[in-house]
Amino acid sequence: MLPTGAPAGAVDQYWPAGWDTLEDAERYVNGAPEFPDSFYGFSHVELAIDHGARASGHHLLWALDRGGRMEDLYTPLSAESSFRRRSDRWWQVYEPPYDPELHSSSFVADRTIALGLM
Repeated sequence: MLPTGAPAGAVDQYWPAGWDTLEDAERYVNGAPEFPDSFYGFSHVELAIDHGARASGHHLLWALDRGGRMEDLYTPLSAESSFRRRSDRWWQVYEPPYDPELHSSSFVADRTIALGLM
């Protein structure tokens, strides 16, 4: 579905070819995929895909470069996955199995500073 008011035939303006595969976490396990020249109108993109404590996208690659372990960073998203501590009220609330300096907020801060965006 196009954004409200988008003209017919404007799909490429809003969604670049292959957007659904570039946001697929599995594609980053062996390195970053090639990006189009324009991604949603941005010429430079680094993604932190997923939510919670699972690292994926460029965030995963960044964390691995900093000594993170794949088995801690890219964990299965299920109630059976092992984490340091898990809420007994809801399985998706848990302490990440890696140190805070590898969290997605650290990735965003580090890359923002490195790219001179602050």
